[in-house]
Amino acid sequence: MPRLQPPEGNLGLKDAVKFLHDYGLYVSEAMIYKYVKQGRLKREGPESRKQKYYSIDALKKIIREETGYIGGVEVQFSQATIEDLEKISQLSAKLFKTATLRPIPTETRRMWYEKESRGHYIVRKPNSDVVAYLQIVALTDERIEAYMRDEIRGRNITGEDVQRLEPSKPVGCIVVSIGSDPDIKDKALRYRYTSILLHGVSKEIEQLGKQGIIIPRLYAFTESKSGILMSVRMKMKQYAEPVGNRYTYWLDVLTSSIPLVRNYQRALGEWFVRYPEYAQALAEWRQRDHPGDPHK
Repeated sequence: MPRLQPPEGNLGLKDAVKFLHDYGLYVSEAMIYKYVKQGRLKREGPESRKQKYYSIDALKKIIREETGYIGGVEVQFSQATIEDLEKISQLSAKLFKTATLRPIPTETRRMWYEKESRGHYIVRKPNSDVVAYLQIVALTDERIEAYMRDEIRGRNITGEDVQRLEPSKPVGCIVVSIGSDPDIKDKALRYRYTSILLHGVSKEIEQLGKQGIIIPRLYAFTESKSGILMSVRMKMKQYAEPVGNRYTYWLDVLTSSIPLVRNYQRALGEWFVRYPEYAQALAEWRQRDHPGDPHK
């Protein structure tokens, strides 16, 4: 029996995934089914046919929701400004109230930012309230190892520790702080804010790739179930055995298959094609030991 062709204004499964990808929303076929389960998409088509189709208008609505327009309230992803750091600290204070997880002072965040302003991202409402944030800082291998061993925490990282992001200079980074507003009781809404954050970060690190910024590895630790789930979904590798409720992870940015870094990999590859003389720097980096190496 010939494959059913979707009526005008609709797309089959694979074309629906491609449509979302073309607008920068990198989802899998499994995510399409999840949208259906959430009631955000409908599977249309005769019951007698396995092939179904999806409304382009509904797909466009999902794009608006996931990339910045939710429930009639426009939210905006952007790089954080130095003035946003206090709002990040205030949001962090809502999230981290345990003996081991305490908010990082604004002054510490400011020192990171003044050393390297890239890597600090937020999602804000029109009234400037920050609803989600992510801070990534580059460190030497020695400081990364100390961080992953729990010898230092984010609040102990100084401006001098932070490394600048420079073309052709491979440097590992840590996700030192990430969160979304816990006062948002609608879990689906909070999830979408996080999706907008990660979608924006993907675009930003793509720009880093175009500039020849080499980030071979990304490191993180978490003490929350949501953090563990996010790390697993990002296909991060376990750095070491958990200690208590502290889990450590790392991501091979240059070889990972996750959508978050796909455009970065392509952009960096194109940069190496233009400047092949810098490939040696990455080759030399790979010959040295680094945190997360299997034999360590």
